[in-house]
Amino acid sequence: MEKTENSLLGLLAKRLDWLSSRQSVISANIANVNTSGYVPRDLAPESFGAALHARAPVGGLVTTAPNHLKGTLASNASGSVKANGYEAVPTGNSVIMDEQLAKMAQTQMDYATITNLYRKSAGMLRLALGAK
Repeated sequence: MEKTENSLLGLLAKRLDWLSSRQSVISANIANVNTSGYVPRDLAPESFGAALHARAPVGGLVTTAPNHLKGTLASNASGSVKANGYEAVPTGNSVIMDEQLAKMAQTQMDYATITNLYRKSAGMLRLALGAK
């Protein structure tokens, strides 16, 4: 199996790249916390779920045994709107340090999760190929 952009490993690698880029943007926001007139930036969210859904079989997921669970979808996942709650100080800077630190922590947790998924997926491929 190749590590193409449409394979599971390719999707995981793409997500890792996005998380690395987001970490850089958040770091720049934190570095400019005392810069007057600085407006914090963030990357547009990437829909990892949509990428996985696009990789699903043409007919969708199929229940192959009666014991399989049906699964559910979030009721308003695609319609979620992020609030613009930025405050501004007299210098015009609108970086909220607590908010940036929370984003950084979430990005680090996501990165660790995707790294573990990548490691496990690569391990399963090695096992399937008979390599150790």
